[in-house]
Amino acid sequence: MALFIGNPKASEHQRGAHDLFACCDTSKMRAPAGMATRWRKTQRPCTSPLMDTPAWNAWCKGEEVWEPVFVLKMVKGKA
Repeated sequence: MALFIGNPKASEHQRGAHDLFACCDTSKMRAPAGMATRWRKTQRPCTSPLMDTPAWNAWCKGEEVWEPVFVLKMVKGKA
């Protein structure tokens, strides 16, 4: 699975990177302490977009959407 590093700048109402909507507002997504947020494109998100939004309509038509994935941050000098 390829992860998008950075912010795709998308939401349920606005398309972002790769012309895709997101399951949530990517600018407001924050990872828990010790983790980083990455993004993956999927047609089967764990959390679907809100109903009656442009993202919902696109997803129902089979388009991929951005979904957040939390990954552990690397600590320098420790493996």
